[in-house]
Amino acid sequence: MKEDFYKKVIISYDIEVVTPSEDDMKEIDRVIFKELVLSKTSKVSKEKYIEIINNLCLKDKKIDSVILGCTKISLLVKKDDINLKIFDTTALHVKGALAKVFE
Repeated sequence: MKEDFYKKVIISYDIEVVTPSEDDMKEIDRVIFKELVLSKTSKVSKEKYIEIINNLCLKDKKIDSVILGCTKISLLVKKDDINLKIFDTTALHVKGALAKVFE
């Protein structure tokens, strides 16, 4: 989230990028590397992710979508959990790979 290689591409399409606070980024990383990569999910972690997303939306009313920027996050956050469009990188990777296969 701190690196700008994704941001540069997104911004080039006139899309504003909003990222979580430093503390929220640390919690997001903790959940990814201490839970999700070990195939562990918890209700507490799911609620924290949703809280982080909702708090961002309260601070910036223009937010209309969220990128689940790690393929493991879709283990926690689902479409029905938030009222935003979700860009699930797992689904996007699969869709891109299949498009290449069937070109």
